[in-house]
This record gives sequence, C-alpha cells and structure tokens, in this order.
Amino acid sequence: MYLRKYPEHIFVLILSLMYLTKIQSMRRLYAYLLDGRIKISNLPSRQTIHYRLKRLSKKKVSKKLKIAHC
Repeated sequence: MYLRKYPEHIFVLILSLMYLTKIQSMRRLYAYLLDGRIKISNLPSRQTIHYRLKRLSKKKVSKKLKIAHC
C-alpha cells in the first residue's frame, strides 16, 4: 500500500491539534476540521488520518517536534 500521498507533518499537526484542543475523538476533530473551526489545507479523509496516526512512529513525531521547536 502506498502511503505517501500526504506528508508526515500533516499527521503530526493533526496529532498536535488533538492534544492542544483536548479532543479525544477522531470523529469530533474531523467535524471541527470540516466545519472550518480549524483549517488545514489538503485535508486527508478521516479514515486516512485514523490509519496513519495508528502507524505514526513516536520517534518521527519526537524528531519533527524537536525541529519545529528550534
């Protein structure tokens, strides 16, 4: 299966948004994204987000957050 249609940073951003907004449900977060309360261009489907977040490497997330922090 080819998973590179959306870059990893999109999913790190979504994961960060879930943390910052204290949203624990993917459906609720996706509803916020679709309503325009939170805007992300080129939004993946809810299923794609769920699938990719389950397989997102903690090491990659940590590395991306460290780079963004600097």
